Amino acid sequence: MEASERLFGPGGRHSERGRLWQQLGPPDFREDFARAGHRSVPMELWHYVGSDTPFLPSTFYVIFFRRNGVGPFELWSPETDGIAALLPSDEPGSSVGASPVDALADIDPELATAAVDLVPGGGASASRALLADLDGFAERMETMRVFGERVVTHATARTLMGRLSASVELDDVGVAEIIYWLRLLPGQSERLGWERSGARWRSKLTVMGRLGDGARERERWEDELWLDVSDDERERLADTAVSIRGRKLWIRDDRVLSLALLNTEASVFATVDLSEAETEPGGEQAPAGRVLSRERTPEEQDRYRLARGLALVEKGEIAAGIGELSPSDVGAHLAVARTLYASGRFDALLAQLGPLSARFRSEPDMFVLLGAAAEASGRVQASLAYYETALALSPGNAGIAEALERARARK
Repeated sequence: MEASERLFGPGGRHSERGRLWQQLGPPDFREDFARAGHRSVPMELWHYVGSDTPFLPSTFYVIFFRRNGVGPFELWSPETDGIAALLPSDEPGSSVGASPVDALADIDPELATAAVDLVPGGGASASRALLADLDGFAERMETMRVFGERVVTHATARTLMGRLSASVELDDVGVAEIIYWLRLLPGQSERLGWERSGARWRSKLTVMGRLGDGARERERWEDELWLDVSDDERERLADTAVSIRGRKLWIRDDRVLSLALLNTEASVFATVDLSEAETEPGGEQAPAGRVLSRERTPEEQDRYRLARGLALVEKGEIAAGIGELSPSDVGAHLAVARTLYASGRFDALLAQLGPLSARFRSEPDMFVLLGAAAEASGRVQASLAYYETALALSPGNAGIAEALERARARK
């Protein structure tokens, strides 16, 4: 778990890469294609060789990718995602007419091999079975652990009575967030494990959440909250509710929100169907009783700012949208640049992001986009300079080299 946090950032132990790292250990080979230039979305190829892990093939690949080039790394599926999801759409410098497999082979032959067969030589059925086994790996290993053996540990917990509700809140530019409330009904606070701390009472609550489409989990998180009250407040809680309030950026594929509240003495689990959640401009008012609020983490704040920035760019408020972004978040600026390029706003891309190019001295994709925008606007000299910078950052990149030669020919 510590390695997952170190390798994959805050919350990495709950990420899809972190889950597999914890369950299977580090892969024998791990290749990072985040620097593949404009030819692919950021992705990683993991290769396990000679594995003796139960239920899994001895040799297999897994691919993680950022969907549409942004967001968290997800486990790629050849059936539900397809090879095209690993390649950017409408990107400058792409190989016209090349098949998706050929485009991957141009980046790395082994990557193309893995995309065709996650289990070498196994075909589509073996790839499908591998992903199913990885999805249920923890449950199958636990079943194997206890089957035919004496279970030496177990835990029991009293069930709390609670209610989960959620609404979708729109901010001033239309960015949607899920506002959720998990309420413990009046009287349930007495069932929590209280500890005396000086003149006050404390109870530690662990809140675990999951978001997804019902069949697949997209995001998981875990929070620790402390209920800290005086003697009088604890008595009043017997007649009022304890509520946990939180927020999460809403992705339109999210259909199911699940929350579990765990305490040393009791627990509650609840699920809500987001397709029935109301959309409102302001969020639900705080109920009576004690409210514990979960604030955005720094990572969630960055994701929210990116969503606001893209929304403002879509509305034509480009400078304001870029102003929402963290200056050091190159990925967020790339997402804005791709949006501007895809919508043909080349002058805006050059005017707004060109002066900031010093920030992107380690990112060839930004200079490719600036070069392509300059080329499309007829600014050949500027496009040459941008392409040359991109090629210097990514030597040997065939797509960038072709774009540079094309710009030189125009000159």
